[in-house]
Amino acid sequence: MKERRKYKRYELELPSYIYSQDKEQKTPIESKTSNISSGGAFLYTKSPLEEGTKVEVELFLSKKNIHPENEDSESIVISSCFVVRTETDGMAVCFELPYTITPKFSSS
Repeated sequence: MKERRKYKRYELELPSYIYSQDKEQKTPIESKTSNISSGGAFLYTKSPLEEGTKVEVELFLSKKNIHPENEDSESIVISSCFVVRTETDGMAVCFELPYTITPKFSSS
């Protein structure tokens, strides 16, 4: 079977939140990535949404996960997405460009 993916996929677990663009769902859905690429991600969640649902996803990138000896700093990737596949343990989303990466500042 020929690989259809356009972007290289990486096995990476990142904490994330999913916000449905459905007006009835106000609370973010907690999740974590299973794998991720420049074009999308698979998100583990107990509450997968239907295929075609528009969502906003926040992914939390921690420098400590990549270089444990460095001080921890965190950035957030925010992207509008749509659900392209749903499974019992999660869902695959496709990122819509452009997405933003912003530093997360602690409240200390």
